[in-house]
Amino acid sequence: MSAGSGDAGSDEAGCSAQPSPEREPERQPSPLEPRPVSPSAYMLRLPPPAGAYIQNEHSYQVGSALLWKRRAEAALDALDKAQRQLQACKRREQRLRLRLTKLQQERAREKRAQADARQTLKEHVQDFAMQLSSSMT
Repeated sequence: MSAGSGDAGSDEAGCSAQPSPEREPERQPSPLEPRPVSPSAYMLRLPPPAGAYIQNEHSYQVGSALLWKRRAEAALDALDKAQRQLQACKRREQRLRLRLTKLQQERAREKRAQADARQTLKEHVQDFAMQLSSSMT
């Protein structure tokens, strides 16, 4: 047993000769030694935790039935409103298409009338030219 106690004494003596971990922070680090990264700087390098983009109100808690009923009613109201707006847009588009078609038809009619007037004018000028040439001879 004395040998075992001697080993323990030598271990204690060896420990006292080495610097203890408690004394290391008191030691001044040399400027060439790299300093450990601070926890805040390390955390900045990490990606955000999973689910961090989910807003608090979108938590996956069950919630009350009345809350879900209110949310469902609000969603249905929004859907009805969007459908009414879509129908109004379709009616407006149809009115505009009809008006555009009418304007195009009127323009085509006017072009035909102008072409007919030009043709009639050409015929009158030709008749007049013939009459002049026949009267001159």
